Amino acid sequence: MATKDYDEIEGEWGDTIYEPIGVASVECKITSALGAFDNPSLYTIEDLKIIDGVDAPITELVSFTHTYAGEVEDGEEVVARGKVEKVIKNSSDVSYRLVVGTTRESIDEYIKLKESPA
Repeated sequence: MATKDYDEIEGEWGDTIYEPIGVASVECKITSALGAFDNPSLYTIEDLKIIDGVDAPITELVSFTHTYAGEVEDGEEVVARGKVEKVIKNSSDVSYRLVVGTTRESIDEYIKLKESPA
């Protein structure tokens, strides 16, 4: 099924706050691409390395443009650039995510496979 059932949707409107905190470029490994074709596309990550920009413990990549849907798979290493958001759930649970594709053109934002050394 390509759409979540109502019982699969967590939370209520307004219980999560998304606070933009800057821009970052990162390297990471995709641990789950299960939400790769959702909207937004969702990839959970590990082995995060901040290349430049905001230094935050980012745990997921998300994209609101279909350009990056299904772009990478579990276990692949990627480089990504986008806007960092602080995600606050129920006023106490805090996490961070990198949003790629904040505009249709995705200017200076990307998710791509990390090049292997030759």
